[in-house]
Amino acid sequence: ESTAQVATNQVATNGNGSNLIKNGNFVQGLEHWTASGAVSVVSLPGGGKSAFLTTGCVGSVCAVGNVRSELKQSFAVGSTLQVKFNYNFLSNEFPAFVGSVFNDAFEAKLIGPNGGSTLLANESVNSSTFKPGNGTGFNGQTGPKSIDTTIKVSPGQYTLGFSVADK
Repeated sequence: ESTAQVATNQVATNGNGSNLIKNGNFVQGLEHWTASGAVSVVSLPGGGKSAFLTTGCVGSVCAVGNVRSELKQSFAVGSTLQVKFNYNFLSNEFPAFVGSVFNDAFEAKLIGPNGGSTLLANESVNSSTFKPGNGTGFNGQTGPKSIDTTIKVSPGQYTLGFSVADK
């Protein structure tokens, strides 16, 4: 089983700082987001909210095919896009399955109007640095990481997507 926690206040902004993502801080739960599989919102220690994607189950809702969960939101953008978010990728495949065909993974990507995508974050049990998951309920974690990148884009409709998969 693998899980990603994604947290942010401003996920995507245009060149003048206007927030393009609605409910990017998850205060309104998953409102304005499209979720498939086992996705929920959890409270963070010290305040705030985080999206929680898992290849397991959240209550009676389980990952798609018991292997994948996704969270997406589409928005219109002009010519410059700044994407910012924090995440922690956790897995029970660490350390026993490192180097094997079992390879839990987390991806964050931006999908453009023509269907092309830009990979913003890519973590897996076989390619990322993990440390013990002490107190998380998982065997291993990448630990908190931040993405803050500015991308030149063509005007149009874009989709920001996060996914976890049990590969």
